Amino acid sequence: FFRHGAIIFRGFDVPTPVSFERVALAVNTDLATVYLGTSPRSSINGTTYVHTAADFQQHRTLPTHIEMSFRDNPPQLQIFYASKVDHIAGGETPLTDFQGVWDTI
Repeated sequence: FFRHGAIIFRGFDVPTPVSFERVALAVNTDLATVYLGTSPRSSINGTTYVHTAADFQQHRTLPTHIEMSFRDNPPQLQIFYASKVDHIAGGETPLTDFQGVWDTI
């Protein structure tokens, strides 16, 4: 994590947004209930802390996640969950270290 800034877990039995929320709360008990970014997002039914990635039409590609890096105090931890991955077209979640990009400019 400290070298690359991310950890990916696959193959765990976390079948629903509610079960993912329990995992997320075990990792961090101070989760935000409000999304303060720029992409339109919705809460997932039955959860308090789980939101959609972006409320775009299915044909649109989600851009690289920068997760409020423009804020004075951006989140220090981000937890992503995919309950269904589109193996035909995409399914990727690109993450970019924009601090690293900024440092190279």
